[in-house]
Amino acid sequence: MSHQYNRSQLYHLVWSKPVSQLGKELNVSESLIRNNCQKYEIPLPKSGYWSKVKFGKKVKIPILPPRVDLDNVTINFQNPLVDQKASESMRLTRKVKEIESQLPLESIAQNRLTNPDILVAEASNYFKNSGSRSYLSNGLC
Repeated sequence: MSHQYNRSQLYHLVWSKPVSQLGKELNVSESLIRNNCQKYEIPLPKSGYWSKVKFGKKVKIPILPPRVDLDNVTINFQNPLVDQKASESMRLTRKVKEIESQLPLESIAQNRLTNPDILVAEASNYFKNSGSRSYLSNGLC
């Protein structure tokens, strides 16, 4: 997923809410937002800024420094990890469908064991003779 902003829009965005909250809303990392702000010379709130705002203290917001060469730039936020996970998920889904299409419709496993271990046979007999039907839902027989 990609989000596009110009320099002025990003400036107003980072001064309207904490970068941690923006990261969650845009589904990108905080460091990606901070790195882009640094790259495009967008000032960020200093440590403690949001606490001061919360308690109604006066805060100073620096102006966005004019940069003619950067003002027309479109800043893209694209999280490569999210895109990578999505493509991996689609690849796995396709592989599962491919494997399922190659399997026969009938069950591969038999309903009864041909030569069960003595412990398995005794456990099966115990549950059959105990009168309890819970073993059926537990898959023991």
